[in-house]
Amino acid sequence: MTDGLYGEIQHPRYVEIQLGFIGYALIINFQGVYIMAIILILNQYFILILEEKELVKRFGGVYAEYSKSVPRFIP
Repeated sequence: MTDGLYGEIQHPRYVEIQLGFIGYALIINFQGVYIMAIILILNQYFILILEEKELVKRFGGVYAEYSKSVPRFIP
């Protein structure tokens, strides 16, 4: 998928969830929520790395080319 949002960033759903964590932490403004948001974002990042390895195994060079041409999070 190289059309639309997936043509700009590889993982728009992960970005949406991460922004939600950050927004929730900013609204609540409590140290424990900031720590939890950081932990959840880091956890999600490691899950993303595992997912990308699986996609490379499944789709091979096609996914490798896509990942080189489209940035992971920031357009």
